[in-house]
Amino acid sequence: MFRQTAIISALLVAGTLGAQAQEISISKGQWTTNTSFTGTMTMGGNTMPVPAQNDSQTQCFKTEEDTTFSPDMMGLEGCNTSNVVSGKNSMSFDVACTQDGMDMTGNMSFTIAADKNSLEGTMNLSSDSNGMTVALDGTFDGQRTGDC
Repeated sequence: MFRQTAIISALLVAGTLGAQAQEISISKGQWTTNTSFTGTMTMGGNTMPVPAQNDSQTQCFKTEEDTTFSPDMMGLEGCNTSNVVSGKNSMSFDVACTQDGMDMTGNMSFTIAADKNSLEGTMNLSSDSNGMTVALDGTFDGQRTGDC
C-alpha cells in the first residue's frame, strides 16, 4: 500500500527529462508543493480507509529543463502514459503502472496559472489485483515562493 503512495508522490514531484512534443512550463525559482492523498482499500469484502497522507516540499528549479513538464518526464519504471491532452496552461493524461506485480491505472490533470507562478491538479489511481482493490485520490498545488 505504501508502495503505491510512493509511486504517486514520485509522479507528482518527478525529476526532469528533455523537452517533448506535448509540454507546459512553470517559472524558474524556488517552489513549494503540497500533496494530499486519501483512498480506500477493499479486501475480502471489507473496505478500509487508507490513512491520509500529506506532504510539502520546497525545490529550486533553475533551468528550462527543470521547469518544463511532459507526461514522458514522469519516467517511472513500469509506467506508461496515454491519451495526453495538452493546452497552453493545462495538461491531462492517463497513466498505467506495474510495480511489484501490482497493476495500477488512473489519470492526472493539472493547470498552471497564466503567470506560471502557481499550479494545481488532481490524480486518481486504482488497482484491482490479488483480491485487493485500492482506490487513491490525490490533490496537489504549488506556488513559486521566490528566487533560488
